[in-house]
Amino acid sequence: MSRAVGTRPRRAALAVVATLVATSAGCGAMIDTAYLLGDGRRHESTEERRPTAEQRTRIEHQATVTAAGDLVLTCEERTRTVERTWQVHKTFKQRGGYDRGTYLGAASVSGLFTMIIGGAALGICLSQDDVSCWHVAWATPYALDVVWSGIRAGGARDPVLVAREPGPERLELGRTPMAQAPAVCPGTSLVVGFATGPSDDDELNGRGGTGPRRPAPGAAALLPTAAAGTFTLAGAPEALAAWTGAGTGLWAVDAEGAAHPVEVDRCAALRPHVASLTGPALASMQRACPPPAQPGAPANP
Repeated sequence: MSRAVGTRPRRAALAVVATLVATSAGCGAMIDTAYLLGDGRRHESTEERRPTAEQRTRIEHQATVTAAGDLVLTCEERTRTVERTWQVHKTFKQRGGYDRGTYLGAASVSGLFTMIIGGAALGICLSQDDVSCWHVAWATPYALDVVWSGIRAGGARDPVLVAREPGPERLELGRTPMAQAPAVCPGTSLVVGFATGPSDDDELNGRGGTGPRRPAPGAAALLPTAAAGTFTLAGAPEALAAWTGAGTGLWAVDAEGAAHPVEVDRCAALRPHVASLTGPALASMQRACPPPAQPGAPANP
């Protein structure tokens, strides 16, 4: 009786394995089926940039975060090249199949299934006298697919570019400064929120008019500390809660009321003050700033 009870789950496992084999022809075969059913074309978009002769020099603001969560404001005078940038939409024609990497990946997956199915069938047959070891043959389709995928990988050819369509151009400041030097910060206060007025990209491309950016209504100020150029979120609940919102930024406001964007690691600045957050602000911060991965911890699936 006990032998019959122990045999039933093993036979069920064999049935599952048989169903898996019957409904799949291996990854390489499925990839080739998808290729035959499709149009054999691959599309991608890439950004292209070209520098112009124009340069812009401006004061740029950065803030570093101390261990206590305070923000130390520093500035640099940076010169950047004005660049033309545009998106290029490319169409590639596959030649007789997909690329080599795709088939090598298919061979790896089919090889894994070969070991799982063959190992499971072998383990069951060795532990049950009434189960034939010929069930190991159920792994054959996957083993053959490993060979097939390897052949396809060896004969794969690079796709051919058949169409290239550039999108509209726009001007943008270069990502890497040509020159930079420390500078005195014109910003006298830090606020969290949004700003109105044209951005640098807007001005370069003739959009949004002219004039400096200004803090939008409702922008919340950080509190200055005793140290010059240092600000804190502690004791500034409005600014702390506002900065958890999507799209909100940190701005340095000068004596004339103009707002300048500040480069800062928002999550690093918010984490020391997480105990002061509640309700929607806490939930928003947790979504935007998940806990940093611990060394040796498994990655999230």
